[in-house]
Amino acid sequence: MLSQASISLRYFRPVIRRVFYVDRETSYRFSWNAASRRVEFRPVEIPPAGGQTSSGKGLSIAILGRSFYYETSRRFPITSAKDIKKAVELERGEICPFPCERLFIRSVKIAQNESAVNLWFLKDEAAKRLETLQPAFVIPETALMKPIGRKSLEATGTEGRAAPILSVKKGDGRVLFAFVNGKGICISLEEIARAPEDALERFRRMIGHEARDAEEFSLDLFGEYLGRVHEGLFELGISDVAPFLFHGPFRLPSRQKTLLTRGIGAAAAMFVLYLAGSSIVYYRTEQNLMSAYKEKKAQVSKYVDMEEKLRKQAEIYEKLVKKLQGYAPSAGLLNLLNERLPDGTVLASLRAAGSEVQIQGKTPKATRILDALNGLAEIDEPRFVTGVHKAAREDLEEFTVAFRLKAVSNK
Repeated sequence: MLSQASISLRYFRPVIRRVFYVDRETSYRFSWNAASRRVEFRPVEIPPAGGQTSSGKGLSIAILGRSFYYETSRRFPITSAKDIKKAVELERGEICPFPCERLFIRSVKIAQNESAVNLWFLKDEAAKRLETLQPAFVIPETALMKPIGRKSLEATGTEGRAAPILSVKKGDGRVLFAFVNGKGICISLEEIARAPEDALERFRRMIGHEARDAEEFSLDLFGEYLGRVHEGLFELGISDVAPFLFHGPFRLPSRQKTLLTRGIGAAAAMFVLYLAGSSIVYYRTEQNLMSAYKEKKAQVSKYVDMEEKLRKQAEIYEKLVKKLQGYAPSAGLLNLLNERLPDGTVLASLRAAGSEVQIQGKTPKATRILDALNGLAEIDEPRFVTGVHKAAREDLEEFTVAFRLKAVSNK
């Protein structure tokens, strides 16, 4: 069955009308050119806090630049999402270095009773700026590093290698370093790097042994990076973006009515996505069930053919057994005749029909055959059926003798 995680956002491209990249220096709006099948982007001015952009139709998604949030990770000896949220709320003041009113959580189960979580704490400046865009989802740019890294390796023909360290030059002296470990947890650092090599080495030390042998993949052209960001966004599944619902559970304690209205709208958008995803799941499930039905039908047909072949083989076996059972008395009789017939006797044939037996052969003196048979308790009424003849070119007599068989052992 198709899971929600496997339904990527590209299925919902028609309803996702606006995608923004919001950064401290310059923000961009993405647009999809259906004719060239390429993504285009242009700088946009984000209205100040309290302003409002044209909402338009469809969903909006904002990708938030690294300078607008604090990122970290934690481990908890629990796996329940509800308990993890409570634990993060209790430790929020100790984890985040500045007061914040909004955070995003993405957890990964790494053991039976242990989870690792990525935490993104939004700065108030970012939260206020995002309010003017009214996005349904806000996704930190480093949350996209796993699909960006995979697509970057594919573009260079090096897919299958270990996860690289991504370095992105943002054009104003800032360099973003990001690494996704084997558990799916992202670690990143953005700084003004006058010596990128030294900054990279500091980042490796910050990560530790996991990135010791990781190769660096550099995106020097910011336009290329934005294209990878847009591509990585639509590689995410529904369950991947669910933690980044902007009007989700980790909202400011003081809610305004307008924010509540927007939250209801975002929830309705999630419901629409869920319905669309469910219909896709139903269709795929139906197709999978039909394929499985055809496969099972072919297997049943194969088993029926095999059963018919086995039935025919059993019939042949039964006939062979009956035939061998018919040979059994002849085998015991041959052993008896071999012991009692005179030396030099050669049997040419032995025919048995019930208890009546007839033997043909050659012997030095035919009358000795009757003498030998009369001395056997298992044989009654031995007699010549035809006259005795002299064998041509041999000093032997040809005979045909019949008798009635009483009982004989097969041993």
